Amino acid sequence: MKRIASQTATHQLSMPGMLPKANAARGATCCNVAPGQQVIYMGSVGGGPRFGSVGVVREARQRKAVVDMGSGGVWNIPYHFLSLPPSTPSRRAAA
Repeated sequence: MKRIASQTATHQLSMPGMLPKANAARGATCCNVAPGQQVIYMGSVGGGPRFGSVGVVREARQRKAVVDMGSGGVWNIPYHFLSLPPSTPSRRAAA
């Protein structure tokens, strides 16, 4: 475990297997998600995909995306539960 200091002087321990905290700037919206793009599920809903699951967007709708989670199934997920991986360019950057 190692200590990580944030900008607000709050300390957070980093443990093996923990995903890095989702950056608000990398949040998914209808404007920066396109079909075929990878996204990360950051929600915690009973009966839904597991936290940190990676999927591919099938459809980008106005308020939610249809995401194929592979063996986890296909889900309609609101954008506030999705995050973009660090290496994925947004739709605007590609245009």
